[in-house]
Amino acid sequence: MLFCPPLKDMPIKETLDGVILYIKVTPNAVKNKIGSIEAGQFHTTLKIFIQEPAVDGKANKAVIHFLQNLFNCPKNAISIQSGQLQRAKSVLITGFNAKDIIKKII
Repeated sequence: MLFCPPLKDMPIKETLDGVILYIKVTPNAVKNKIGSIEAGQFHTTLKIFIQEPAVDGKANKAVIHFLQNLFNCPKNAISIQSGQLQRAKSVLITGFNAKDIIKKII
């Protein structure tokens, strides 16, 4: 049985539209990968490392593509809700519940 930490300790929030995943992106990384889960000032975030630079939306597109592959879902199931121009972002993922997301990120 998979241990599932309490939702309050995870970088996610369930909504009527889907699950919000709070992430902190590091562009120009050596490889695309998930990093650690870190407590932040306002909420917990999941670190994600992306190879693309943060230029002309390339890193944002790479984040969406990376999450699409991670969750095995269509591109339109993932959208950046806030933080388009910042490292800290909130991403809406539709068609999943919190448990589905947690299983993929831990």
